[in-house]
Amino acid sequence: MTDSPDQAELDLQEANLEKHAPELAMLSAEATRQMAEVGARIDSAASRATILISSAAVASGIQATASSSVFQILALIFSLGAALLAIPVLLFRRGKAQDKRKGHAKEVSIEERLDHLLTWSPRRLEWDLLTAKREITKQDRFALDRRASYLRWGFVSLALAIVFTGLQLTGWLSLAMPMHHHH
Repeated sequence: MTDSPDQAELDLQEANLEKHAPELAMLSAEATRQMAEVGARIDSAASRATILISSAAVASGIQATASSSVFQILALIFSLGAALLAIPVLLFRRGKAQDKRKGHAKEVSIEERLDHLLTWSPRRLEWDLLTAKREITKQDRFALDRRASYLRWGFVSLALAIVFTGLQLTGWLSLAMPMHHHH
């Protein structure tokens, strides 16, 4: 088998990777730590989403028992909005590393790396894993940041529902429905 320019370039890359083995190991450890941190943030967001949905259910239950008014209707709408904003956070799916055989995998594909076990050097495998971890973490962070804004707006919506419920229950009905004065 003759060496193509591509093979010569790959050999040079392999040699460079081998020279930087300690740095590669440090970067790999950091990538693993970041993946774990993002995983913890995803779990935390799911817990907050569950709390938001439960609180919205309680708030809407209180509003359903109150007499119908503008405040009660607004409170019910904002409670529903809070619950709806939490749903995408609960349905969060982890980032996907490209898997050539199956299209996508939800995590780093070990099967795909096993296919290269006999042809890749340990450093090449480490580099490939590092690249996959970085891609997954990047996708997860992007999706998590977007969903964090859903949670923020969900809690704002719930707070407004509570304010409207409070106004309803404390009899501030006159603000929503001004009374007509007869002369």
